[in-house]
Amino acid sequence: AILEEYNRTLPNVLLGGGRRDWDYREAVEKAIFAGYTSIRTSAQLESMDLARLPRKLPTGPGLLGLFEGNLEPFEGGNTSWQFWCGDCLTLERDRRLHPDPTAQPDPRLPDMTAAALATLEGLKDGFFLLVENDTADNIGHYAGDAFAGSGPNDAELTAYMVEDLAAFDEAVGVVLDWVAARGLDDTLVIVTGDKETGGFAFPDGAYTAGDVVPGTFPDAPYNTTTPVPVYALGPESARALGARHLKDVYFAMQVGYTNFAGPLFPDDFFDRFIPPDRGGVTPAETTP
Repeated sequence: AILEEYNRTLPNVLLGGGRRDWDYREAVEKAIFAGYTSIRTSAQLESMDLARLPRKLPTGPGLLGLFEGNLEPFEGGNTSWQFWCGDCLTLERDRRLHPDPTAQPDPRLPDMTAAALATLEGLKDGFFLLVENDTADNIGHYAGDAFAGSGPNDAELTAYMVEDLAAFDEAVGVVLDWVAARGLDDTLVIVTGDKETGGFAFPDGAYTAGDVVPGTFPDAPYNTTTPVPVYALGPESARALGARHLKDVYFAMQVGYTNFAGPLFPDDFFDRFIPPDRGGVTPAETTP
């Protein structure tokens, strides 16, 4: 259903894992018919001249990369994780520990981020790019639950999470360097999480006392209500930094995109924010 929606909205770039979870042949055939250039390995991605992709979509070029992490099992690795997480790419820790680094056909998150920017750079009206690492969420679900009894324990899973988050940090650096190199002062960059999962964040702990890391994760495999940090740079970034709810992040994104100087108010029916001069209502009007 998600891929069908992509075939309807036709975003310019779609790169990620999960090739074996889709009806791959049908999905690719539809994408190529719509105007996408389709790839399936990191070697293909590295060899492409992304600035010269065919511009067959209504808004410009289209790049579709559905990849699959398929490392063979090796001593000291946990590639069995792939059987739990079919939409994941090869985890960073397995990449580092694997005796043959050339055996990995899927690209890293920083590489896909750079490729997306190179593809989108020529769009005259700008673009919106979402970059996500899903390992943190998946491990938050798995740590401490039934899966841990048949695979990696909490400590091993946490080690995997740390290395994948480091790769995400590297991807953020790719974006910030790209923005700085082009002097794009009108570009808003927001870094956050869509939720906290598994109880890995403990806001009531005393960090200096060393009492914030329990031996187990009693909140796994659930999403918690713990606030997540928000980092932002660019126009209207101050609004994002004050976020207390994911709606606030969306609020800041829309304000930065539309360059609307005044306050925006919620449209409760559509669950979105619109300025009052475009039909929005004030908070007083939405209060029973």
